[in-house]
Amino acid sequence: MKSAKEMFEELDYHLILKNSYVIVYEKNTDYSLITLRFLTKDKQFIKEDELGLAKFISLEELKAIVKQAEELRWIDEKSK
Repeated sequence: MKSAKEMFEELDYHLILKNSYVIVYEKNTDYSLITLRFLTKDKQFIKEDELGLAKFISLEELKAIVKQAEELRWIDEKSK
């Protein structure tokens, strides 16, 4: 089974920052810098562009996000 980091890398995201408060992945596209940010203490995430505008999440991104949530223990086995 792939890790969330591996799943994001397959989607051209790069891990930029990881500490006890935040995990940040970034992806450059032809027209924008996309950031996926996980706030580990608040159990929240957001995908946004460099202007701070929220962006749609693809199904493959959602799968990687769920995997990241599992690795962070936001989702337990009982809730699946």
